[in-house]
Amino acid sequence: MYWTFSFDAWDTTISGTVDVGEKYDKSLLADLEQKIKKDTGVYSKICARFDETSEISHLNTHAGVEQVVSGRLIDLLIAVQKAYVETSGIFDPTILKALENVGYDKTFSDIAYQGISAYSYEKRDLIVSQHIRRPLLREMKVNKNKRTVYIPQGMQIDLLGIAKGYWVDYVVQTFLLPYPSLWLSAGGDIYVRGTDEKKEPWKIKVQDPSELSRDIGHFIYNKKQFGVATSGITKRAGTGGAGKWHHIIDPRTGLPSQSDIVSATVCARSVTDADVYAKTAVILGSRQAHSFLSSWPECEYVFVDVEGKVHSSNGLSFRPTPSIRGLG
Repeated sequence: MYWTFSFDAWDTTISGTVDVGEKYDKSLLADLEQKIKKDTGVYSKICARFDETSEISHLNTHAGVEQVVSGRLIDLLIAVQKAYVETSGIFDPTILKALENVGYDKTFSDIAYQGISAYSYEKRDLIVSQHIRRPLLREMKVNKNKRTVYIPQGMQIDLLGIAKGYWVDYVVQTFLLPYPSLWLSAGGDIYVRGTDEKKEPWKIKVQDPSELSRDIGHFIYNKKQFGVATSGITKRAGTGGAGKWHHIIDPRTGLPSQSDIVSATVCARSVTDADVYAKTAVILGSRQAHSFLSSWPECEYVFVDVEGKVHSSNGLSFRPTPSIRGLG
């Protein structure tokens, strides 16, 4: 039997389908769902930047002083350091001030309800110059043995670019490890293992960035297990005093990315990697992103560019929706 569950957390939906076999215990499955749901609350207290009591908020407000933190935050920050190195600094969590500058200074549901903070690009050059003078991530010091973290004065870290993908990997390895087939999604960051109810490879739908209620197609990736993540400039975006904005910040400028990629869906060995690579692809643009992603094993992608053209790597069996044109 394939068991399904779904609940809301972190301004998104957590959902999954798990092959629990023919001999299953309903009470155990209910308990498993509660454990997963409870962990979303635990994780929020680690990395939610809109919660002043979270660990990452405490770290940001105590920049310049070495802090003792939880083991899970240590592991997450080590993953961040790894991603920063692997992407040559394109994946960079030290863009919190830049996010606030464009107006992403509250949860997106609050932004949709209240509107974004007033802001103007009249001081654009000043903003860029301040951004490029910020402390760099390589100045952060993480001591796994002592469980301490030091960030220098002026550094502000946002973990939302990696947190969901990292959490999905954690849940799969912690709560769902015994199950041979499953998928788990946190707002579109997905871990896939095994086969679906028909014993066929899972089909992964790709959202249309210009109309989020529909799909541009689907693909099949013939690996026993892999992570999938999508990053784009249309879902968490808006219009305010700064004009149009989105939350994918180019760390080289401190401003929203201006590349030719509107959305990138990436498959990788883990959801954490897929999350990092998808955001990096959007910032780099299609030509550089292809070269970057091709350098990583078991990494495939689907891009949608500013003209609506769809680009798919050779390792995916991508099937566009019949009404969609421009497959590259």
